[in-house]
Amino acid sequence: RLAQCTDTAELQAVRADMADRFGPPPPQATRLLLLADVRLAAGRHGIQEVRVRDDKIMLRRNGDFLTVHNQFPRLRASSTNARLEELLARIKSCGA
Repeated sequence: RLAQCTDTAELQAVRADMADRFGPPPPQATRLLLLADVRLAAGRHGIQEVRVRDDKIMLRRNGDFLTVHNQFPRLRASSTNARLEELLARIKSCGA
């Protein structure tokens, strides 16, 4: 059901249903929900590729990498979930 979400409303419904049935999600489930958020946000902003290499955020839209001052932005967070949240914020700041 999570993989079939095509918008934020559907994802929120899945998130609410999971919380209703199972209570607060463990870190692994939170990570999975964050990945779904990243996928949906990338699609909304026309980003076809999301890659992280050596802490560099590499987003590709229309065949071009998105950079800041001709450099790839870096992830600063240390935990996996915090890094995903940081990546999500970066994608959302890309405007379509």
